Amino acid sequence: MNLTRIYTRIGYLGIVALIAFSVLSVYGISGSSYVISSAGTIIAGNNDPVKLMTAYYYIWYSGSIVITDDTPKLGWYSSDNTSVIDQHIDWAKANGIDFFTVSWEATTWFNINLEKVAQRAAAKNFKLAIIGEWSGYDMARIQTDMEYFFKNFGAREVFKVIKNKPLIACYGSWKHTVAEWTELLNTIRGEGYDAIFLYEPNGANEGEDTKAVVSSYLDVFDGIYTYGRGATNYTYESQWWINRLKTLSQVVESYPQPRIWMPHISPGWGASGQPYEGRTEDYYNQCFNNALSTNPSILAVNSWNEIYEHSYIEPSVNYGYVFLNMTNMFKSNFISAQS
Repeated sequence: MNLTRIYTRIGYLGIVALIAFSVLSVYGISGSSYVISSAGTIIAGNNDPVKLMTAYYYIWYSGSIVITDDTPKLGWYSSDNTSVIDQHIDWAKANGIDFFTVSWEATTWFNINLEKVAQRAAAKNFKLAIIGEWSGYDMARIQTDMEYFFKNFGAREVFKVIKNKPLIACYGSWKHTVAEWTELLNTIRGEGYDAIFLYEPNGANEGEDTKAVVSSYLDVFDGIYTYGRGATNYTYESQWWINRLKTLSQVVESYPQPRIWMPHISPGWGASGQPYEGRTEDYYNQCFNNALSTNPSILAVNSWNEIYEHSYIEPSVNYGYVFLNMTNMFKSNFISAQS
């Protein structure tokens, strides 16, 4: 037996493994080597820019009809159907989505479905983040939900999206004060848990969203994200929305410490039975261009399957794969854009 040859082969294999690990880390698979630059852009350990795209993913469906003017390609599914989850993940991975940001709160149905999504995502080497559905909840309830998440999900590799930590977007977080969030997150971290926590500014009243107010929340949170709502005077093509994106991105850019900027893009919005805006290629394209112009760290698609609000890119009977294909194109443009 030639020991020199064996050791040489082992050395070659080690080098190959190291190269493979480095490539996976750069493209967002590992997550453990991420840091954040002063501009808020997520970068890998070798300082190459890594731009990520997520999609808000909803797990509350039980198989009943949600809207009457369209139907998912997979039919009216239940969110606990693992075949549906598998197909969603496969479509997402093939079209530029790096991870799902799963809508969740600590209820029995959500917990069952998050467990199933987590298992299937782990099996398919796909990452998950959380958007906590906590708008209107008091801090005690939010703390209970966070503790449940960390105890049951937070340590899993599938949830380690950035800097080897989970990412948690806190829906409706503007409804609580900076002091309240400081107390809560200090408590959570004091219990040995941690995550990348994202703040959602008030989207209903521009006057309340001064730069100083939003910046004060960045003393507590790790970044800012946006979520879509619609009205005739609140469209993504409007100058109001464009100015809002620029304002929020400037807050992130000017903050003394690195912070994440995660604006959303959407093909449309409007509750079932009401007139909705968008659902056109031009609308979705304009949303993307508006967000891209603000140098985002992460682009969030609102949504993968919020069917009730007509914001979904999930393939459907009426729209086919149009918005999914556009999302794939957007990811390519996002990657190639200058930071």
